[in-house]
Amino acid sequence: MSRLISSQLPSGGRYKTIKPTIAIIITKHNWIKDSQNYHNVYRFFDKDNNSSFGDTMTIHTVELTELKDDDVKTNLYNWIKFFNAKSKEEFKMASDTSEAIAKAVKKVEELSLDKDARLEN
Repeated sequence: MSRLISSQLPSGGRYKTIKPTIAIIITKHNWIKDSQNYHNVYRFFDKDNNSSFGDTMTIHTVELTELKDDDVKTNLYNWIKFFNAKSKEEFKMASDTSEAIAKAVKKVEELSLDKDARLEN
């Protein structure tokens, strides 16, 4: 994140020109022990003077293992269902939720048919 921010700021540049930088961490581990949410958002905050660094740097964590069937069905929920899919039926159900996910499912199916693509991994 620091490199992305510094690359926006030439020598003598103005800090006000920096665009927000977002990091997205997707994991299959229960990383955030104090939260049972599958999506958490962190921003830099100074607890001593109760001030925020603004939206210059934001970290989103997505814990695939924290998804529950009774969670609100958002677009992110649907993507996590796609990432967690283990069968053709689960991929089909995920593809029915949005056009973008349907394209991703199609790409996964194409790659699974391509022997050379499978060997690259």
